[in-house]
Amino acid sequence: MGIKSGFLLVVCCLFGGNVVAKDAIDQRYQKNYDYALKASYESGCVLDNGYVCSEAKKSNAVASGIAGVYVPALTVAYEAFKQIPDLSDEQKRLEHYKVFIGENDSELIVGFGALLLPDIKDGKPDGIILMSIGLSTTFWIDKSTLKINKRLFSKN
Repeated sequence: MGIKSGFLLVVCCLFGGNVVAKDAIDQRYQKNYDYALKASYESGCVLDNGYVCSEAKKSNAVASGIAGVYVPALTVAYEAFKQIPDLSDEQKRLEHYKVFIGENDSELIVGFGALLLPDIKDGKPDGIILMSIGLSTTFWIDKSTLKINKRLFSKN
């Protein structure tokens, strides 16, 4: 059996700070937003919260595998995610997310956990702030039909 759904929800919600839209960004956070955007295009690594390279990249670790049964659910969830009208093209880029998978008795669960923005001090990331470019979203997908039963947006 995969990751328990309750654990998935807790993890996804941890990654969902306040969503930052470019046109509505508070000037206090402009440097955080700009740093995250630049890192998402130029880092050359898998990013973690704070838009720093993940530990897996630093240690040359092999990513863990997922069961093939999840792949169709990932596809369904990603296609639905790309169709969310309130998200800009930038907010739909997967570089701004960690993807989580799990299941319960009847559903496969796919979560897109928005990365938290870096706290920038002296031009460098130093921790995180509870804001994100993306919007944490979780989908519950019926195992037998691959139809979406429920979608939840998470925001702190």
